Amino acid sequence: MFPFKNKPKLLCDENLPSELIKLLSKDGFEIKRVILGSDDLNVGELAKSEKRVLLTLDKHFLNKAKFPPKEFSGIIFINIHPPLIESLHFSLSKLFNSVDPSDFKGRVFNLTNSGFKVFPRF
Repeated sequence: MFPFKNKPKLLCDENLPSELIKLLSKDGFEIKRVILGSDDLNVGELAKSEKRVLLTLDKHFLNKAKFPPKEFSGIIFINIHPPLIESLHFSLSKLFNSVDPSDFKGRVFNLTNSGFKVFPRF
C-alpha cells in the first residue's frame, strides 16, 4: 500500500485489472467502475457528471474531438506495456503523489513506466 497524499475520485474503465482497482481501493481512493460493455460515450458522460478522473487503458479517450479534456475532471491514459499490476500501481502512485487533485481538471495524463506527460501542460 502506497501513502498517497492526493486522492481524486476515480472512474475506472472496464479494461482495468480488478487487482489494480482493489489496491487503489485499499489505498483509500473513492472508486467507481463502469459496467462491462459500456459505450465509451456513456463512460465519458458518467466521468463528467460525477466529476471523476477517468482511468483507462483505452486510446479512444485520447480523441480530443470526442472527449474534449476541458470537459473532464481529468483523464489518465495508462500506456504501460505489459500492464503488470505492480508497474501500474507504482506508476499511479508516482502520479498521484506529484499532482494535486485540482490539477487533473481539463487535462489528459499519458502514464508510462518512466513517468507521465500532461496535455495541456501545467
